[in-house]
Amino acid sequence: MKISTCFAIAGFCTASLINIQALAGGEVSFAAPAIYPTGDCPQSFELEDLNRDGKLDLIVANRWSDTISVLLGKWDGTFKPRTDFQAGAEPINMAMADVNRDGKIDVLTSNVGNNTISVLLGKGDGTFKQKIDYPTGRYPDGIATGDINRDGRPDLLIANAFDNTASVMLGNGKGVFQPRVDYAAGNYPFMVGANDLNRDGKSDLVVSNYHGGTISILLGKWDGTFKPSVEYPSGDRPAASVADVNRDGKLDLVTSNQESDTVSVLLGKWDGTFRPRMTFNTGAFPYFAVVGDVNRDGKPDVVTSNYYDHSVSVLLGRGNGSFKPKMDFPTSNAPYRVRLADVNRDGKLDVVTGDIGNQGCNTHINVISVLINTGRKPDAE
Repeated sequence: MKISTCFAIAGFCTASLINIQALAGGEVSFAAPAIYPTGDCPQSFELEDLNRDGKLDLIVANRWSDTISVLLGKWDGTFKPRTDFQAGAEPINMAMADVNRDGKIDVLTSNVGNNTISVLLGKGDGTFKQKIDYPTGRYPDGIATGDINRDGRPDLLIANAFDNTASVMLGNGKGVFQPRVDYAAGNYPFMVGANDLNRDGKSDLVVSNYHGGTISILLGKWDGTFKPSVEYPSGDRPAASVADVNRDGKLDLVTSNQESDTVSVLLGKWDGTFRPRMTFNTGAFPYFAVVGDVNRDGKPDVVTSNYYDHSVSVLLGRGNGSFKPKMDFPTSNAPYRVRLADVNRDGKLDVVTGDIGNQGCNTHINVISVLINTGRKPDAE
């Protein structure tokens, strides 16, 4: 099948104007990627219903533009041209949450250009108030939210790559955050998240360490602080996702290993520890991995964004923590980030990638690819 990649100046453009049929992959298939332009160097994006109209919207952090872009969703699963809002200096990652509990989604960006995070409070119509900045550690790469002290108010988590720390900034429920408390992590932490790994009602930290090939686990205490980190080997330059991939009620780790061209699966135990890793092949240089039931068979699947292959790999799950051999589907150009979401509201998870080009942000590709899921439910339709 011939794929003709298209880059639009504004608005919506469909890749593969010739032969626009599904890209078949056996048990799962996707339509040819649709391309949406963003700001300069879209290194992170999320999908949320910002204007509360029942349609998912795209929110993109543009590193070299110092902005976030908002592309409001349409009823057919496509997106309107972007509107930009000022963020901090070099926003590299982002998180979404209702931090002031007004029923409207807010955006938080981690800004490596001036060691800050920016809080942009949402107005509920897809626009935002002027940003508020907070100081962080050095090179705040990863950012996430969670209720760390169990007071019902969203708190901030930050991975400070140059300090080898993870920070917690407690929120007051009004969009204001306390000064950070730092915890030692591994070598160059660049992702952080909060999950209750040992099911004790307390949030635990999961930190991905870019150097050293490890994931740091910091189990939570009753007072909202954390125990010292425990390191688990994964693969080269790992980025961790958390999901119950073998359906036993315990959370597992799934890491995309950039320089290994693999994903690793570390099955969780009841006490918040993990078994040794299993590895499965992906495309070349898988930057990130996400977990979801792509073919709707009730078993979690893994999707990776393969930077050097200009593709995503789909690894269909067997339901026991192992996965079938990968199937690859083309994106536009050098996908960096990947997300799963039901963009067109047909009950199937679609694949969305942020594409920055083989030379990184210097290539100025600056697009989002959306691959609509065209697969049929196994043995059901």
